[in-house]
Amino acid sequence: MSLPKIIVGRVPPGAVAWVPVPDLIVVRERRFASRRSLIAHELQHVIQHNVYGWMFYVHYVWGWVTAGFSYRRNWMERDARLAEGDPEMLEWADQLIERFESSSV
Repeated sequence: MSLPKIIVGRVPPGAVAWVPVPDLIVVRERRFASRRSLIAHELQHVIQHNVYGWMFYVHYVWGWVTAGFSYRRNWMERDARLAEGDPEMLEWADQLIERFESSSV
């Protein structure tokens, strides 16, 4: 997997980060870009994007609907939360954070 780019920008209301397209993680504020677990979570969404393509959005919305409109019970979010503690995902997150911090100097 090629690592996406992290940028600071607008995110949906109530969110601190999101993945609008597979090669981009957008964080609301610069300080969120250094949170390993958050970046690992968002990297899992990047993987989901790569697996499902444009159908990612359909799966995400359907997961939300079938979870009773619950963000926390959406299977894609549960999957991403598991990535927050996965050693391999955290290693990728570290690489991405390092690249972000070195390009922002």
